Amino acid sequence: MVYLAADNDISHAALVDIDEMEEVGSSYNVNIVVQAEFSSVQTDGGAAPTIRGRVMHDARPGVIGPWHEEIGNRDMTDPVTLTEFITWAAENYPADRYALVLWSHGSGWKEYTASFIAPKGMFIDYTSAGRSVMMTIGELARAVRESGIVFDIINFDACLMGMYEVAYEFRGAADHLVFSEGLYPSYGDSYDTILRELVNSPSMDGSRLAKTIAGKCREFYEQIGLDGLVMTKSAVDMSGIDRFHAGMCELAERLCDCMDTEQGRIEDARDAAVCFEYPENRDLGSFLNELALLTSDPDVRLMSEDLRKALSRIVICNETYGMDRADEISGMSIYFPDQHQAAEDDLSRYAELACNRSPGTTWGSLVSMILSESKTLDDWEYILAGTDSIVEPE
Repeated sequence: MVYLAADNDISHAALVDIDEMEEVGSSYNVNIVVQAEFSSVQTDGGAAPTIRGRVMHDARPGVIGPWHEEIGNRDMTDPVTLTEFITWAAENYPADRYALVLWSHGSGWKEYTASFIAPKGMFIDYTSAGRSVMMTIGELARAVRESGIVFDIINFDACLMGMYEVAYEFRGAADHLVFSEGLYPSYGDSYDTILRELVNSPSMDGSRLAKTIAGKCREFYEQIGLDGLVMTKSAVDMSGIDRFHAGMCELAERLCDCMDTEQGRIEDARDAAVCFEYPENRDLGSFLNELALLTSDPDVRLMSEDLRKALSRIVICNETYGMDRADEISGMSIYFPDQHQAAEDDLSRYAELACNRSPGTTWGSLVSMILSESKTLDDWEYILAGTDSIVEPE
């Protein structure tokens, strides 16, 4: 299943990706089912009803084949639209295994910082929702769960989705996630090479397909070879995400407990870690390595080392191209801003995420404490007082 929300400024790239899917087309064992919407302003001939159908082979570049039907103009930022597509696809094209591709603009959990747009999450639909609305990460995860399908893979063909916060939001919704820590080039994923592998080996399991997606994307960008072109793409085994989250909460609690002696070292580790286009997003493995090196607390050192090992177990494939400090990139980032990188309402928004609504101390507790001049948890506890303390997958 491919949910392709391109009624925006990257509409042209969506048509190229449809062409790549049509180069292969569906087979007896593999159904490629798409719901797509394009921008009539950005793409000639793309005007605008939403289309849906089973992709068939078509060798004409720039032309969408007759395999699709028009279903009116849908709001691709509406969670109901996503749930309805997944349900329709599963009912009409039942399968032993399901993969979901989510294609559009993405911003991790956090809002865009450009002055003309301030959404957070994923998907932009100029016609139906305007430039300032996105589906939040919580809404996106709930929309997937409400379909009743547990996916072998959810692949985010979008920027900045490769985060601990995003991964935990999708626990129970997929066996594997594939995503990018940084900005992802508008060329997107290499659908023709990925789908050829799948059509030739339709029995491949989710782990193998997740690794194939990441690997084929890296090969694709190596072949393009443009100066300045960079990418990351990683695959996560979600079976370990709950245990990893528990470890992150334990580390956060210990760091909060020793803040009086360790705050400077924690901030130094944060500042030394690899960052991406949003500087408040730090590579998680890089941070854990720096923290283990800099801390004077033996418990923090041991926890950091153990979590770094655990991260390397759940990130089953980690591909990069053109990145500085590539050997330090772990495949998953985390939100860890300094005082100049957190907007006024960021902490209240961050508190809404599932990873910060577990009982006890969470990573959000640590972020709030670091940013608080008083260095207490009072502010964070006040924010959480207006939310449920625990959120379970629906």
